[in-house]
Amino acid sequence: MNATLTRRTFLRQGAAAAAILGLPFLASGAENEKSPPPWAELLEQANERIKREIKPGIVIIVPASKDDARNLENDLARFIGGHRPECGLFPTKELHGESPLVGSADARHQALLCQAVFVCLPAAEARKAYSEVKADTAVLLLGLDGKPAAALAAQPDLFGKGFRDKLTDLLHGKKGERLEATMEAQRQALGKDRCDRLDTALQGLNSNEFAVRQTAVQHLEELAPHATASLAAVYRTRPPLEVTRRLDQIFGMLFAAASGDKSSLRLPYGTHWVKQTAHCGGGFGDQAERCGLSATPPPTRLFLRILTEKPK
Repeated sequence: MNATLTRRTFLRQGAAAAAILGLPFLASGAENEKSPPPWAELLEQANERIKREIKPGIVIIVPASKDDARNLENDLARFIGGHRPECGLFPTKELHGESPLVGSADARHQALLCQAVFVCLPAAEARKAYSEVKADTAVLLLGLDGKPAAALAAQPDLFGKGFRDKLTDLLHGKKGERLEATMEAQRQALGKDRCDRLDTALQGLNSNEFAVRQTAVQHLEELAPHATASLAAVYRTRPPLEVTRRLDQIFGMLFAAASGDKSSLRLPYGTHWVKQTAHCGGGFGDQAERCGLSATPPPTRLFLRILTEKPK
């Protein structure tokens, strides 16, 4: 036998089989093929939020291919911050530990997820809802009126490391023109008094007095749900490190307050989060501990030992 099975590889594969953390798209139809998901209802809810929260929409097209859908599933799971380091679905260099809840995403990812309403739709449903969807459309931007405004074409590793920058350009516009339009619409909805409070708090982030900066953050956390574009605009000015960290904190609080088990800032419409732990019946003999971890019987362990042990 030419191939060798290292202890680390074996343990990693075992852990992946025992505890699978994933973000299955409803498009997979695995739930109940006879009862398809209510796509029209989900899209209606998303459009209602677009108008109520005065935010653009992002439609992520789920490919028809199961393999491509699975790859997108993994990429999106990483983006929203739900992964398990020891699980083979989401391999990382992080130390093993408890699975984070949905929402432990990168701070800038959290900020982007707070700036739009995200929807996942199968390709067929997306074309049914929007005639502008082409064969190579991967991401569709909806304006504040709920109508298609721009799109990203499918390409290798679109949802990889560079997705944040591409999504930012799509949402904001190359020169920030879309973000400015959203900001203006949100400010009109806020009214003069709250806009004055918002402007004062934004200026307070650069105050020389620590207490003023702290108070500014508290006021911005209160206004954040209605002023995501104004907060995002500060990022584009390349502010000092402390201001950036405080913005991350404000978006983080807004993000953390959302639901992690139903459509919200943390979970796109058209998806649901599933955590499954297999009962491995660990232990031997009369012991049958339902620990959820992989276990191998003594003969198998002996075989693996002989297989991987170096000749003396």
